[in-house]
Amino acid sequence: MKTTVYIHDDYRPYVQILGDPNRVLDRRQGLSLVADAYLPSCSSTFSRSGFTYSWRVSQGGIDVIDNAMLASSATYTISPGSLIPYKAYDVTLTVTSSKSGRGVTNIVHVNVIATVTANIKGTDLIDNHYYDY
Repeated sequence: MKTTVYIHDDYRPYVQILGDPNRVLDRRQGLSLVADAYLPSCSSTFSRSGFTYSWRVSQGGIDVIDNAMLASSATYTISPGSLIPYKAYDVTLTVTSSKSGRGVTNIVHVNVIATVTANIKGTDLIDNHYYDY
């Protein structure tokens, strides 16, 4: 019986943006995204440190939030009202390992909606039969 062993030094981190990869967001809401990244090893242990995080928000391949505002941590928050309703956006996370210099990406698709609310103003002038709705 012949056994073949492959040894490689392709230390790519594993990264996942927690939650559903397709999100629907009302423009009045903010969106907090949390990433889980680790570097697997042959000894069945995981390293969860030594990563650089880069978040990018784009629409049709064009950045829509200034890169200087992007967080370099495992958590990223989009403020309420930052995205335009009835548009679709991609939030791309790139995680690079300082140990290997290798990086991987993960993407969340965000569809922004806008709910319409009516502000109805009434009056109590019943005697004059005047109603303002």
